[in-house]
Amino acid sequence: MKKTTTLIAASILAMLNISTAAQAKSDPLVAVQRTVNLSVELVEERGGKDVWKVARIGGDGDCEDFALLKRKLLIEQYGFSPDDLDILLLVNPKTRTGHAVLAVRSQLMVLDIPTKGNKRANLKPVPYAEYLKKTGYVRFCTAGNISTDQQFESASDRCVKP
Repeated sequence: MKKTTTLIAASILAMLNISTAAQAKSDPLVAVQRTVNLSVELVEERGGKDVWKVARIGGDGDCEDFALLKRKLLIEQYGFSPDDLDILLLVNPKTRTGHAVLAVRSQLMVLDIPTKGNKRANLKPVPYAEYLKKTGYVRFCTAGNISTDQQFESASDRCVKP
């Protein structure tokens, strides 16, 4: 499975005319952010349940599915420690909407989904503090104890408060 995911990601990067080796050398966060945001279709959760699953390259998913795939790629392709990668559950107090993003602790960066209707937006990671200020979100909790191949219906039982 790891080899297949790597081959698919490399193929997509090649189609996008991005050198995999150069991109990985310069910044794996940018490589993963671009690959996932340009090759996974953003869709809203259907059926009233929030099912967390790792999105697939060429597939679709919502915010936490994107975050899970980005986490998986950073661990499996670039050797990041799972302890360095947090899926943050955020809430906007004004709109009462929730959101999930991948945060990289060691670099204080956030990897987010593409802007709805614009796949070319959000192709670079954003500094954590800047992201919160720009979006109006506040950290609700961190989803803990998540494996890269797991699927579950809610993160609330895995929620670790800051």
